Amino acid sequence: MASHNTGGRLPQISRLRADQAIGSTNANTMGNYPQRTRQQKGLLQQFTPLDLSPSWERGEVIKVRGVRVIALSGHATYSDREYVVEQAVGCIEVIGNRVATRATVLLIGFTLAAEIPPATFRMTEDEAIGTMTLPASCLSAYIMTANSPAAYFRMGGDGSLNALATDASSLRTHSAIA
Repeated sequence: MASHNTGGRLPQISRLRADQAIGSTNANTMGNYPQRTRQQKGLLQQFTPLDLSPSWERGEVIKVRGVRVIALSGHATYSDREYVVEQAVGCIEVIGNRVATRATVLLIGFTLAAEIPPATFRMTEDEAIGTMTLPASCLSAYIMTANSPAAYFRMGGDGSLNALATDASSLRTHSAIA
């Protein structure tokens, strides 16, 4: 086995003086950085903290992580997590990534009933749940959309922001949120 003999001495590490580190550039290491004077030490712009808390009032866009579908006869009532669909033909449970500390679920029910309840949104201690109820004729289109590999959903506000799409950018448009 080969060994390196340094003669009991460690290699010397060169040290930069303070005037060499600030204000001067070395073509090999600092060529991409602008030169700075001694008065420009420190940050050139003020630090602004980034707010990463969810904005449920404006709607959160969430990646679909899983989809569960149930097909029904249309003669019975379906319920899940306080969500009730009369004359249910089917229900899609769209499970999303966690937002902050909450699990996210969008329940989409499909009904034969003439009266369709409005969409809702509510939060519990550990879940954010959105609901939408649609006519039975929409079931197959929503199953295909939810099972798309690039599916996203939006929910928040009073529920009127709830939506499902195959692209996140379409859910972030100002006209859809306003």
